[in-house]
Amino acid sequence: MKFRFIALALWTWYGVSNANFLKKESQVSANLFSTMVGMQTLTLVLFVLIISWLTNQQLVSNLLAKDGLMSYFIGVIVLGIVASWVATWAWNQTSIRLTVSMAGMMIVFESLFGLLYSFIYQSSFPSILEWVSIFFIIAGVSFGIWRINKEKIPEHSL
Repeated sequence: MKFRFIALALWTWYGVSNANFLKKESQVSANLFSTMVGMQTLTLVLFVLIISWLTNQQLVSNLLAKDGLMSYFIGVIVLGIVASWVATWAWNQTSIRLTVSMAGMMIVFESLFGLLYSFIYQSSFPSILEWVSIFFIIAGVSFGIWRINKEKIPEHSL
């Protein structure tokens, strides 16, 4: 349970600091920042492979023995471009255009799509408790967006 709070804290920190960085550092474009994050992710994957090999982990040898190294690298490249670069680019565009509070609510959709993908992968439907949780997440974000918009538009101007 404590890891969920740590993950929540890290995602909150990332969302706020990313938005603040992109708004303050106008000389760094959202595209450049996305590319930097994508390159760092690729470097991290290569670093993990090297550490795995140096510590005699079976990751590299398993990939080589099963002729899986090429599939692994194709997966890394596809996920690196789609999941890392494109997603980071989209998030950076969101961070620039929305307030920090609004952008923070948008990060929830990453979790919802993660759930969707896992349900599709497992060929299952959410349990009733999961449906209720999904409903409350969407309702909470919708309420937050409504509240923010209501405060921006004075009632007498409607």
